[in-house]
Amino acid sequence: MTNQLNQRILAHFQESAELKIQAANELAVPISQAVVLMFLALSNGNKILACGNGGSAADCQHFAAELVGRFERERLPLPAMALTTDTSIMTAVANDYSFQEVFSKQVQAFGQSGDILLAISTSGNSASVVNAINAA
Repeated sequence: MTNQLNQRILAHFQESAELKIQAANELAVPISQAVVLMFLALSNGNKILACGNGGSAADCQHFAAELVGRFERERLPLPAMALTTDTSIMTAVANDYSFQEVFSKQVQAFGQSGDILLAISTSGNSASVVNAINAA
């Protein structure tokens, strides 16, 4: 039993490592392009809004926290906000409209020309995230 468990754990690590190498090869250029767009937006006095559901919501909050706080070195805070944190807005919009509108309404309220929307969806089909993209 222990040997089977060890083999299964090792297989998960190997699969993860292979996936990371594949992702690095496929995503390095688009991630670099996104970084440049974010840098330009922040340099021009704009902000980054982030949205996602479930674990992606947590990723958005972490991303915004690193920009407002610090990441790797001391610097001035950068304007970023996760649209996943205001429970009053989220529950009011979900109740009065639908959950599909919880991020798009916030994009309309807080977003300005030149801002960046970081939209995270593991499926790529999350209606609330897609609606936010369309609003942006």
